[in-house]
Amino acid sequence: MSISLPTTQMTGLSSGLDWGDIIDEQMAALRKNEDPWYDKIQLLNDKIYLYQEFSSSVKAAQSSLDPLKLESTFTSKTPELVVVGSNESSDAILKVDLEPSAQIDEWNIKVNSLAVAERRLSDRQDSSSAPLGKSGSFFVRIGTNAAEITYESSDSLRTVAEKIRSADIGLDAYLIDNRLVVESKNTGLGSSSFTEEVTRESGDYDLLGANGIDPSSIGDITVGSTTYEKGTDFEVIADSATGGYQIHWIGASRPSETSTYDVSYDYDANTFGLYEIRETLSKDLTRTVGSDYDTIDVEKLDTATVSIAGYTEGTDYEIVEDPGDEEKWAIHWIGSKPADGATFSIDYSNTDNSLLGELGILTEDATHHRDAQDASLTVNGIDVTRSSNEIDDLIGGATLNLQGVGEVNMEVTLNAQKAVESIQAFVESYNDLMEYINVRSEEKTYNYSDSPNSDTKAVPEDDLSRRKGLLAGDTVLWQTKSNLRKIISESVGDDEDTFNMLYQIGISTEETDFGKSGKLEFDTDKFMEAMATDSDSVQKLVKTISESLDTQFDSVVSTSTVAIGDTSTKEGRIPSQINVWENEVTQLQQRIKDYEERITTQQLNMYKQYAAMEEQMTKLNYQASSLSSTFSSLSASGSS
Repeated sequence: MSISLPTTQMTGLSSGLDWGDIIDEQMAALRKNEDPWYDKIQLLNDKIYLYQEFSSSVKAAQSSLDPLKLESTFTSKTPELVVVGSNESSDAILKVDLEPSAQIDEWNIKVNSLAVAERRLSDRQDSSSAPLGKSGSFFVRIGTNAAEITYESSDSLRTVAEKIRSADIGLDAYLIDNRLVVESKNTGLGSSSFTEEVTRESGDYDLLGANGIDPSSIGDITVGSTTYEKGTDFEVIADSATGGYQIHWIGASRPSETSTYDVSYDYDANTFGLYEIRETLSKDLTRTVGSDYDTIDVEKLDTATVSIAGYTEGTDYEIVEDPGDEEKWAIHWIGSKPADGATFSIDYSNTDNSLLGELGILTEDATHHRDAQDASLTVNGIDVTRSSNEIDDLIGGATLNLQGVGEVNMEVTLNAQKAVESIQAFVESYNDLMEYINVRSEEKTYNYSDSPNSDTKAVPEDDLSRRKGLLAGDTVLWQTKSNLRKIISESVGDDEDTFNMLYQIGISTEETDFGKSGKLEFDTDKFMEAMATDSDSVQKLVKTISESLDTQFDSVVSTSTVAIGDTSTKEGRIPSQINVWENEVTQLQQRIKDYEERITTQQLNMYKQYAAMEEQMTKLNYQASSLSSTFSSLSASGSS
């Protein structure tokens, strides 16, 4: 309801009385009735503030329980490393991360070599951004992944690196000092096994899809009920064009065209190859009579691409420098060969427009090529290898991070530091809570006096003073303290447990004033002795007590809603009581609002009444003035 009061008060014109002051005094007297309500609101808000403080202390103590409920807090392990035969730091050889499950034991670990990734490095170029002036393509193959990289004459060294990197097959490519570096993203050989489904082609050869295949790992091939024998029906040969391997069918017995068959083999997943793709050319040669050498009269011959139908390189022939002309190449027959004077054909490619060859990245020397290498270790006298320098499957619960060559003795011991720090943090928070309860439960109110008949009325100087003593004797406070002390002192677990009570592991109520404060003391020496005796029992005891404390804390501060009959309330005693007080504050504020509306209406009515009275007095004054004037006229007329 909206009530408008006069904005201008013209009082006392006829009566000479200041009606405005009179009404204000009457309103002030009426508003004194609101003072107890405002005082009550202040009291309730102060109690809400104190309960919120209390809730914060409880929640802090409850949060400190979290690490105490974790098994890892009490089973944490630490590695102690001692270098053997050297004065260097153990960190230069080995770093170790331990899980709580790590076995307490001693280990001798000798790092023989680190795992390294395969890397190829080109010759230094004049510019990394200038066009290379060559066009073509090459294969990049790593493990079971392969990509064809196509380059244009306008591409630069930087562009080629970006194309290799964007192929995203497990290779990194970057530039250092105008040199192209191609490197496997993973260290070591990455030895693995794979079963590949191969589709039978129309010719004698079927290409396998992996790089770094161990041909000796391929055995006989079985398709349905038919078995094809290695060495009789097929052989495994290298494919110079792609750097991979092929199944070469050499017998009449073979799978039908377009059919599929499985080939299982071992391969190195982290090694890679770069192979230029060039046009295959053919040339007819004539067997030299009376000689084991036939000159190959081809310029810029790529010797790795030479093949002779019906003959096997390494078994029947090899490509060598021509004995008669060292600037040329020749076929040196070392096994089966065509008849003297017979014509035979070779397939080959030349190195024209070869980008990889021009860059020198295929050069096989220590400067240009670093082979992949597995990490080599000797653990307690047992030799092991791994592809990575981060090894987590060698010693249970331990991750070994190899840093360099050397030998260390490692002792895995129990690390109680985390448990000690967690208990210290809990004891500190718990004692802060007890301090709050003790102070608030026993403090006197600001207006407390040892002389109750004193006429002096105490006035609080600030909010802190005004709130003193408001929780004195509060049941939630003292019941919380009582319940917590009961949990701390109770015996838990089974008879076979080594420890059943907290005092046995160094956590006890302080002895000062017979422990009335409820505060705790923590004896770290006693705790460490208990951990050395039976860390599992310590962990079980602390976890059980922590869970009981957690439940008790929830009963005090939980804001979850629970149903009680047809109504609902907060589960925790603090939020439930705060909710009651907040509702009471709302009711008082509504009462004040309703009362203000009533007395404001009354004030308006008083203005109207006093205004009407003022108007009547004005009329009476006018009448009196008129009568006085008439009487004066009559009196003057009679005297004349």
